[in-house]
Amino acid sequence: MSSKVPRVRPGEPLRAARQNELIDQANTAAKLSVGGPLAGGGGQTGIRAGMRDLRRIALWELTGPLGRDTTDGVIDDVPSAEAVPVWYQDVDGYSPENVYADAGSYTRSMRIYHVDGFPGDQRTEVASLVAAQPGEIAVPKYATGDRVYAQFNNQSGRWEMLGPAEDLWRFELKTPLVPNGIRNTPAVATAYLVVYRAGEYVTTSVEFTVADFLDIWEGDPGCRGFAKRLADSHQSAGWEVLVLESEMWPCTRPEDSGSSSGPSSCGPWSSSGVPSSSGSSSGDDGLTISLDVVTGEPYRSDDEICFSRQRLHFTAGLLTAVESLDDACVYVCCDETSGSSSSSSSAPEEPSSSA
Repeated sequence: MSSKVPRVRPGEPLRAARQNELIDQANTAAKLSVGGPLAGGGGQTGIRAGMRDLRRIALWELTGPLGRDTTDGVIDDVPSAEAVPVWYQDVDGYSPENVYADAGSYTRSMRIYHVDGFPGDQRTEVASLVAAQPGEIAVPKYATGDRVYAQFNNQSGRWEMLGPAEDLWRFELKTPLVPNGIRNTPAVATAYLVVYRAGEYVTTSVEFTVADFLDIWEGDPGCRGFAKRLADSHQSAGWEVLVLESEMWPCTRPEDSGSSSGPSSCGPWSSSGVPSSSGSSSGDDGLTISLDVVTGEPYRSDDEICFSRQRLHFTAGLLTAVESLDDACVYVCCDETSGSSSSSSSAPEEPSSSA
C-alpha cells in the first residue's frame, strides 16, 4: 500500500489543484476513513492530510437487504446490511462536484446494524426466530439503495443505524374482529404478521394484537389488513387497524390445498362481494366480481339515515352490468331512555303538492 501513496520532492512548489490531486490519490490508496475523506491542509512545513473524527455520524448507502447475520457462529439478534459510505464531493475543480456519491472507491464497505430494527413490544418474539424463518427481520425499515445515518459505537465496535423500526405492519387475523358498539373501548383481535419474501406474501408465526379505534372493521380469521403501532395504545390495546378487507375489498380465507369446497367469504358480507373464479383460468384478464356501492347523497327518513345503492358486476375486469338495490338505512335516533319524548318531536312533514 505504501508504494501507492503519492510522494513529492522536498521543497517542490505545489499549486492548490496539485494539493487536491495528491489528497485524492492518498484517499484511494489508503482507504482509512469511513467517516469522510482525508482532510488536507497547508502550512510552512508543507501539506498535511488528516483523518476525520470517526466518532462522528456518517452517511451510508445500503448495498444489500437487511438480514440476520451471524457472529462467531451465533445469529445476531438485530438486522444488519452491507453498506458503503456516502461522501459529499465539494466543488474543487475535479469531477464529480457538488454531489453526494458512493465513496466505495475511496474507502471500505462495512456491515452496519439496525439495533432499533424491531418494535419494542415484538422484539423478543421476532429475535427468537431462527435464521431464514419467515418474519426473522419483521418488516424492515430500509432496503437496498436507501441512505441512512449511522454512528460508530465504541462499546460494540459496530456502526449502528440511527432510526426507528417500521411501525406499519401487514397482518392476517387469527381470531375474529367484531365491532363492540362501545365508542371508547376498542374491539380487539389476535393477528399474525405477514411479510413479503421470495416474490410472495407469507403469514408468519409472530402474533400481535390489533385494535379497532373506529369500531367499524369486521372480519373473520384469514382476513388481511394493515395496522399501525402508536406509542400510547399499542401495549394496552393493540396496533390500530388502518384498513381491513371488507365489502369494498372482499376477503377470502386461504384455501386448503386439499379442500374441494373453494374459498369461503370472510366477514359479514354476502357471497356476491367475494371474487369468483369464473372466466379466465390464468387470472391475467382481471377479476370477475360484484361490488355493492353507495350512490348519491344520503337522506333522512324519520329516525334513519338512508343510502341509495347499486351493485356493479365486473367480468374479467370489465363492467358488464349495473343492478339497483334497495336503499340501506341506519337508525340514528334516539337514546332509548328518552324515547317517548324524542318520538313526539319529529321533524315537520314537507307540504304536499296540490293540483
